[in-house]
Amino acid sequence: MFGQALINYYAVWISDNYPLLKPVLLFFPKGNRQLGLQQLRSVAQNGFYTANESKVFLMKILQNQENKPDEAFPVARQMALTYPDNGYFQRFYALMCYQKGELAECERVSLDILDKLNRGMPGYEGISGRYATYFLGSIMQIQRADLVKAQDYYQRCVVFSESTGDTKQGFYLYSLLNLARIAQKQKDPERAVRYYKEVQTKAERKSDAYNEATAYLKKQKSGSKKKTKVSNQRQAAKAS
Repeated sequence: MFGQALINYYAVWISDNYPLLKPVLLFFPKGNRQLGLQQLRSVAQNGFYTANESKVFLMKILQNQENKPDEAFPVARQMALTYPDNGYFQRFYALMCYQKGELAECERVSLDILDKLNRGMPGYEGISGRYATYFLGSIMQIQRADLVKAQDYYQRCVVFSESTGDTKQGFYLYSLLNLARIAQKQKDPERAVRYYKEVQTKAERKSDAYNEATAYLKKQKSGSKKKTKVSNQRQAAKAS
């Protein structure tokens, strides 16, 4: 039933999301998306050897493909609490806690991830660190208003992202964006400009992040020109 569930679900999902593969799917049994989910739930509840595998696919499908986080969350929580040293389950659960606003639990799990990563536990690497540091940076910035700690976590997220090559979007981009915003609040325009330039380079053109960076850099450039003009006028007045 586990194998049938995956075929039933993904035959339809692949057809919907990858039209070019439709000819290949002619060689597979005709799928049934809802039946596939029903079968996965059944195996997750009643299976012995394949129950955990079913739960992993179920939580990923409900979260990523079906956009049903309320249904995915209890599965993710169960897997994280049952296997507290599994890095993948921990970061998936931390992500869901963050998205659902369960910030106290997200903070607990994220700190635990960093502790296990620092101790060199198997399965804890740069990807887990990238998740945990971003969540902690956001919590420190928004919930605690502790910009120093937020800045430290975002900087660590940038380093983790660079170490894993994940520097296109996501946590890397928004860590840079928030570092720029923190620099503004700390009255450090040079640092803000440096971060916003990086955001402008990495973000998709015309995205909110790109537009914010462009507007700030344009404003700073305009202000710099005005200062230069005033300075030149003062020097000319002294010379006369």
